[in-house]
Amino acid sequence: MLMFVIRRIAGVALSLVFVSLLLFIALNVLPGKASTAAMGLNPTPEAIAAFNARYGLDRPLAIQYLSWLRHAVSGDFGLSYQTEASIGGEIARRLPVTIELTALATMVALLIAIPLALLASLRRGSAADLALTSLSLLGLSLPAFATATALVLVFSIQLHWLPPGGYVAFFDDPLRNIQLMILPASALGLVSGGLLMRIFRSGLTDALARDFVLASRSRGASLGAALRRHAIRGAAIPFITVGAMEVGAIFGGAVVIERVFQLPGLGGLVLQGIETRDYHVLQAAAMIIAAFVMIINLLVDLVAATIDPRLRHEVPQ
Repeated sequence: MLMFVIRRIAGVALSLVFVSLLLFIALNVLPGKASTAAMGLNPTPEAIAAFNARYGLDRPLAIQYLSWLRHAVSGDFGLSYQTEASIGGEIARRLPVTIELTALATMVALLIAIPLALLASLRRGSAADLALTSLSLLGLSLPAFATATALVLVFSIQLHWLPPGGYVAFFDDPLRNIQLMILPASALGLVSGGLLMRIFRSGLTDALARDFVLASRSRGASLGAALRRHAIRGAAIPFITVGAMEVGAIFGGAVVIERVFQLPGLGGLVLQGIETRDYHVLQAAAMIIAAFVMIINLLVDLVAATIDPRLRHEVPQ
C-alpha cells in the first residue's frame, strides 16, 4: 500500500508541473499584452519597459517560468498586475467560499443520487424506475447556469423564499450563509446528481444480476439484504470514481455560478484575470483548480484501493 501511495503522489506532482507549464505557455501566446491592459491603450515605451522590468516580463520565457515555479512551490504566486496585491492572499480569502460551495453542491448531488438510485434499482423496470431515470436525464441536459437562472426566477423572484445572491461568511451568520448558499449549491448539485444517480443505479442493477447475488436470493435472502450485502459494495468503486470527477467539475463550474450569485470566490478572480489580462492571477487560480481536482482524484484512488486491494497492483495508465 505504501508504494501505491508514493506512486500516486509522485504522479500528481509531475502532473501539476506539466499542467503549470502548459498554462504558462498558453497564457503567453495569447494575443495582447499585460502592460497594455494595466497601463491603458497608449503607454509610452519607457512606461512599458519599466512595467516589464518590475514584473520580470523582460526576461526569457524559460527563466520566467522557472522563477514562477520556484516561488509557487512555496505558496508565493506573485503580485497582481492591476492591484499590486498579493495573489496568494487574494486566493486565501476567496478559496474558502468556493470550497464551501463545492462541498454543499456535492452534498446536494449525493442526496439526490443515492436515494433515487436505490429506489430505481429496487423497482427496476417499473414506472417509478422509468420516471426517475428520465428525471436524471433532464438534469444532465440542463447547464448549471440555466438551472441557476430558473432557480432564481422561481424561488427568489416569484416565491420570495430565498435571496437571489450575495454572501455572508458562515461564522458571521450561519443561518444567513445557508440561505444564500442553497440556490448556488442546488444549481451545481442538480446537474451532478443526475449523472451520479444514473451511474449508481447502473452499478446496482448490474451487481444485482450477478450469479452470487442470484444464488443468495435463491437461498431466501431478500432483495434489500442482497442490495446491502453485495450490490452496494460492487457499485461503490465506479460511483466513487465518477463522483470524484464530478467534484472536480463542480469546483470548476463554480466559476460561472459564483458570478450569477455574486459570490466572492475563485470564479470572480478568474474572470478578473481574463478581463484584465492579469496572467499571474489566471495562472495561480487555474493551478489551484487543477491541484484541487488532482488531490480529489488521489484521495479517491486511495479509497478505491482500500475497498478493492487488487487496484493497488494495477499499472497506472
